[in-house]
Amino acid sequence: MLNKINNLFPDLKPSDPLPEEFYDKLMNVVEIFVGTDCIDQMLKYLGQYDRKRLILISHNGSGFDNWIVLKNAKKLTHCPLKTPRGILSFPLSNPYTDEDLQKKWKRQKEIKGNYLQHINFTCSYQHESSSLAVWGNSSNLPSNLRKIADVDIAKYAQDNWEELRHEWEPNAKRDTLCLGACVIKYNQVTKEVVNQNMSNNLTAPSLSLKGWYYLYHYDKEMVEEEWYETTRMVAKHTEKENVEKVYSHTNPFIRNFIRRSIKGGRVSANRKSFETNKMDEICNVLKEYISQSENSEYPRAESGRPFLPEEEKEYVKLFNKQKFRPRTAILTVWFDYPKNMFFQPIPAKDKITFTNKEGKDYLSNQEENEDCFR
Repeated sequence: MLNKINNLFPDLKPSDPLPEEFYDKLMNVVEIFVGTDCIDQMLKYLGQYDRKRLILISHNGSGFDNWIVLKNAKKLTHCPLKTPRGILSFPLSNPYTDEDLQKKWKRQKEIKGNYLQHINFTCSYQHESSSLAVWGNSSNLPSNLRKIADVDIAKYAQDNWEELRHEWEPNAKRDTLCLGACVIKYNQVTKEVVNQNMSNNLTAPSLSLKGWYYLYHYDKEMVEEEWYETTRMVAKHTEKENVEKVYSHTNPFIRNFIRRSIKGGRVSANRKSFETNKMDEICNVLKEYISQSENSEYPRAESGRPFLPEEEKEYVKLFNKQKFRPRTAILTVWFDYPKNMFFQPIPAKDKITFTNKEGKDYLSNQEENEDCFR
């Protein structure tokens, strides 16, 4: 959309409005659904589109819009991703998917699972924490594509929204156009710099982390490929040969680390290696204890050892299924991490409320030595 605007109006300044004819066409593209069944209306509308996967982005959706969808969804087909920030991601299978589209997708072997349209409701506020009005201004959008900041929303209530529709509907469409233009600009920049965008990253930290990972491991070059009746330039990534590999978010150890880190904290790149002999000390204690009763139910002394790197995947698989041998022991050793791990553990700070003798409430920060990840 923005490229088309630049091509049609190359001399358009950020402070200038779009020509009225082009602006009206954009306004007609936006669909507004009203009523108590507005979510069902939207799903029926989207179910007609030949797209197996859709991502719907709203500004501050984690704190507002996604909760509305959750309240009005008739059936939860997937678990929402709920954090202290709100609902970051709310995946949903569209029950109103067109039957012809379901039959078409069923014939395509690369599509697995059910044949309903998959919709994911996400939040752009996790990438840009300013208001939509400020974001539109900082993105240098045409003046009539920016959000109108001084609208009195409180005047529109349940008893008068229909008669005042001519006032609030253009503003709602304008907000949608503003968000769409901001997201397009954001994606263009991030795609060019780190080959990532808002669609496949729920938060700005995850986008920067994935972007850094790919820039570190891969060389990028632009190649030309056929695209419909023309051609386009796309990015091609080739793995670098002479770099020390680091663990990614797909590594079993990192996935286990993330699962356990549920209390907040921070994450940063960390190239230092940590060494400790704690595991050796634990094994020596086990050997000394077990050797005193070789005929007991405990395993023999030589079986007390840490898991080897090649046993890592099997260990995580067993851990997830909670299926271990009867004599398997899980030992957690602090400050002993893989040499190439880029997560830095920082103590979590929990706010605890307590009451003193006078009956007054106070907040206290209590540090816990746990590995944390946000």
